[in-house]
This record gives sequence, C-alpha cells and structure tokens, in this order.
Amino acid sequence: MSSTSQSGLPLISSRRGGHAVIDGIDMIMLGSNDYLSLSLDERVIAATREALDIYGTGAGIYPVLATTALHLELCEGLAEFLGTESAAVYSSGGAANSGVLTTLVEQGDIIISDRLNHASIIDGCRLSKADVVAYENRNVVKLREALENAGARRRKLIVTDGIFSMEGGAAPLMEIYKLARAHDALLVVDEAHATAVVGPKGAGTAPMCGIPNGSPGLLLTGSLSKALGGASGGFVAGSQEFVDELHSFRFDAIIVTRTFVGSQDCMCQFAIINKRTGEYWHINLAEFLADRRHKIECRIKR
Repeated sequence: MSSTSQSGLPLISSRRGGHAVIDGIDMIMLGSNDYLSLSLDERVIAATREALDIYGTGAGIYPVLATTALHLELCEGLAEFLGTESAAVYSSGGAANSGVLTTLVEQGDIIISDRLNHASIIDGCRLSKADVVAYENRNVVKLREALENAGARRRKLIVTDGIFSMEGGAAPLMEIYKLARAHDALLVVDEAHATAVVGPKGAGTAPMCGIPNGSPGLLLTGSLSKALGGASGGFVAGSQEFVDELHSFRFDAIIVTRTFVGSQDCMCQFAIINKRTGEYWHINLAEFLADRRHKIECRIKR
C-alpha cells in the first residue's frame, strides 16, 4: 500500500491515544480533535460493538416513522449533561447549525454573526433568507452597534462560536448574552470545540462565563465528533419550546441517516466523563496544557 493517499494527503495507518503512525512514522497528533481520547477507550469500543450486534450499522427506517431507545437516551443524556430542558440530534454539527438558522429565522428577520464563525454557520446564514450582519471577532462594541441598527424585526438572532477553532479564543458570552437580553435577541452558541472540554464539568463556554446553559433565550449547537469520541452526529440543546419548534418546522434536517453506534458511543462517554475526577475540567486548564506541553517537549528532546 502506498504511504500517501490518492489525494496526496498523509496516510494514517494506526492510532493510539495522542499518537498516530502517519506515512510510516510514529507522530504526536497535535491536530487531533479527539480531545479526551475517548474514541479509543475500551468501554466506548465495547459499547459500539454492543450497538452493532443489536441494530447493525444503520437505522433502516426514516426517523419520522419511528425512533429507538438509544436515540431517546442520547437526547436525554445530552440535555442532562449540558443542563438544558431538551436536546435534538442531527447528522452532523454543520447540519445542526444549518437546521437552527433556517428554521428559527426567515426573510425580514436578522442574524448578527461573528465574522470568524465556522463555515457551517456562514452557510446557514445564507440559506436562512434573513438579513445578515457580520461583526468583528469577539467585538462587543460592534455587536452593540449592529443590534442598535437592526430596527424592528420579528426575530433577532445572534450567533457565535463558543470557542473559535482556528485561534482558540473564547467568545465573551456574558457581555453578548446581556446584549441579547437587552435587545430581545436569541443567542445561538456553537459549542463544537467546547463541549466536554471547557467550563464546569465540561458543560461549555456559557457556564465557563457564568451563564447556565438553560438560561432563557440561549440555544446551543455542537458536534458529537470532537471531545465526545469521534461519534458521527451533531446536536441542538436548549428550551423545550425551541427544540419543539425545530422538530415541527424542519424535522427533515434532524438526523435522517441515524447511526446506533454514535448514540451508544456518546451515552458511554457521558458515563465515563461523569465518573472522572481530577482530570480535564476538574483542574486548571492552563496547568493541564502546561503539563501536556512539558511532556511533548521531553519527547522531542529524546
């Protein structure tokens, strides 16, 4: 087998923890998004095999006709883990963003979006038919100006990444949330790179900033493919009212090709995360990163 793929990209032949054999060389995976290495946890793998033995690799039925206990448990588990009233699952984090933005706003409404938001948010804004205003990255003054200039609308929606994936900065959500409440705007936060990584017990950016995830007018989107072990899928979490609205008006966006493996993976991962003490979010994040950096430097010197 060739050491590189047909696309010319490096070829991963095996992976373990934070390491991978790439083009035949054992390397440290500094670009991994399996943030907690849960995808290789033996308990998660065992749960995956169990789901495969019972259900096979796919749902085999359109989800408007029926669901499964696994998917119901996943939604309940997400809501409990994040501290929201309800949650819905999608085929990907990008589909969750598009589903929210094309359902909750329409022509004549306005979306005010951080300029450095993820591409799936930008695509969702374009598909929504709402007016879109982009403000400078994490600039609360520019956000306030956009809200003040928005005028009367049926719905105003602010959307931002919680943790910006390209440069790692956190959105100033306390200030953004206060502005949203003052201007009667809905706040949507993409937590793809925050869920299970930052905030108290991994609850995300809003709790890290002092805002409970179940706060009025706050809706979360996210991915199951990052810290939650590489499982396929995405989610939306928030009030029962907003989740019901998503089900009622854009059910076609909610996970169509359902995988039982992803659901079983995530439920197992929630159990592992809840039992862990003294790791990740239970310690100072700066200390954890400094420790990881020291270990990497020692390995490089060897």
